[in-house]
Amino acid sequence: MSLQILGACFANLNVTVQIANLVDTSANTLTLNMRNVYESLPQTYRGDMKTLTILFRYSDWDKSVFLFAQNENTGKFKIYNAGKGKKLDFVVDISLLPAIRGRTNQIYAACYASRAIADPAVLGKLTHAMNEKTAYPVGNSSLGGDPWKGIDKFLNVYYGPIVMPGEKLDANKLMLVAAREYQDLQWS
Repeated sequence: MSLQILGACFANLNVTVQIANLVDTSANTLTLNMRNVYESLPQTYRGDMKTLTILFRYSDWDKSVFLFAQNENTGKFKIYNAGKGKKLDFVVDISLLPAIRGRTNQIYAACYASRAIADPAVLGKLTHAMNEKTAYPVGNSSLGGDPWKGIDKFLNVYYGPIVMPGEKLDANKLMLVAAREYQDLQWS
């Protein structure tokens, strides 16, 4: 099994390549020290607290996709295959999130700060904005509350073509958009 990084975002920057390069391919693990992760990644919004989100799976044939989302300065994390039927307590199996499909695309995962958005109403509004290619206002009121009080947050959305049950996500078709709180999310 090989750990596959499908997408990664630090604040509002796509850092998929940088995170993929940190994978220890001999052990199929990714170790992140969130206290100094910024040293390995491009910088944006210096001085502001940021969140790192990573969408990954354990092999190319694996249909299960997981989401890692942690704020800066939260500790050290090791992503590895915990074994069949086991899971790491700091990742989310995105198959457990509501699957709300658009016309041709679906949202695989959305994070506001380090909180995976699981509210079907919020995901429905995001999906509608994605379908219509309209801007979506990023803020506590539009995203189900304030997960990180007193800190400006970022919304990261991983989306792409609809994946039917039993199919696997094509990493080459995955798209990532991000925006800061008080700004509008623009769809690519």
